[in-house]
Amino acid sequence: MKIAIFSDLHLGFSPKGREADAFDNAKKAMALALSENPDLIILPGDIFDESIPKYETLLEAFDILSLAKHHKKSEIILHRKKKDSEEAISFLGIPVIAIHGTHEYTGKDYKNVIHLLDASGFVTYLHGSQMFIEKGSEKVAIQGFGGVPEKKALDVLRLLCPKPIDSCCNLFVLHQSVKEFLPFDDDMIATISISDLPAGFDLIVDGHLHWSNELNDKDIGKHFLLPGSTVLTQMKHLESTKKKAVFFYDTKTKEVSLKEIPDQREFFYKKLQFKDANLQKLREEVHKALDEFLTGKKFSKKPLIKLKISGTLSFGLNQTDISEESLVEDFAENAIIYIDKNFSGMDDLKTKLKNLGELHNSKKSAISLGLDMLDDNLKKTDFNNAFDVHRVFKLLEEDEVDKAIEVILGKKE
Repeated sequence: MKIAIFSDLHLGFSPKGREADAFDNAKKAMALALSENPDLIILPGDIFDESIPKYETLLEAFDILSLAKHHKKSEIILHRKKKDSEEAISFLGIPVIAIHGTHEYTGKDYKNVIHLLDASGFVTYLHGSQMFIEKGSEKVAIQGFGGVPEKKALDVLRLLCPKPIDSCCNLFVLHQSVKEFLPFDDDMIATISISDLPAGFDLIVDGHLHWSNELNDKDIGKHFLLPGSTVLTQMKHLESTKKKAVFFYDTKTKEVSLKEIPDQREFFYKKLQFKDANLQKLREEVHKALDEFLTGKKFSKKPLIKLKISGTLSFGLNQTDISEESLVEDFAENAIIYIDKNFSGMDDLKTKLKNLGELHNSKKSAISLGLDMLDDNLKKTDFNNAFDVHRVFKLLEEDEVDKAIEVILGKKE
């Protein structure tokens, strides 16, 4: 059998300038999948961006999923098994098997939007159950684990305890973070590792993470596929290294192939590190980076660019003084630009002064050193000699930090 796989459509995601991207890419992904005449399609979660989508978003989903219903009918036989019951699944065209993602998660006491798609015949919902697909003498078993809060993921996985079925090609589909596939600088929580994933499955497919990857390690007996997303939402660096794609799994050869989604928006990512930077230096370096991405190139759509700028700022300048709009205004007509800034500077003056006060209290011999340090630093700012340094130190000695700040700001005015 040939199985098409694509994930994380995030229908309803519509930031300014990219309102149609989620729908357009999802529709292209579905058309691309169907162009290969698969026996079935797997969607590993986050079809929607919100747990309760707008009516307009639901209509978009119906439009996309209708492409599969109206395609030439698959020759497979489909059964779904829940606990001790088993039901034959009737379908039109190519069946779509889906699990819910973290964006659709509502808890076990409530129905979610994937239940609605199942009841309306657009998908077959798979969560904590098994799906059996037969085509001639071949039999495939698929088990699903929809998205749950990350802190509970490993406990739920152990409770489900999925195991491969004899005499079948076995697939396990989930929607969670996996530790080994998170970038080092990522703040996402994960409780599941590769070693926690069930053994004996021919392929494990995981949604949720938006960058694609594949691990096929025969030594540990794990063939693991991250199909990634069809649309850029998280804008992680890893997403800039590979195009969005639809994946295809051959149940006989056990091989994965892919086809890139056509005419997708280009995405560029770059980190810029600064030391004691002023606004002019920031502007020059940002413009240089944007020039490298844009000069001499033509795009069918405005490219998406994310710059992550960090480091230290010059004295007297803090992060709130930096306007992202002013840094990129010359390029706004040619690209959609996001700036993620993380600078250290003098924006934590209160904490620094308090630390100096504590030093003054604990080490009398350090008073003159502290005064010299403060004088030297203030000369590099617009405060300079605007207040009585000794008075401020005395206030700090009495733990009157707020009063010291008032003196400084009052004199500055």
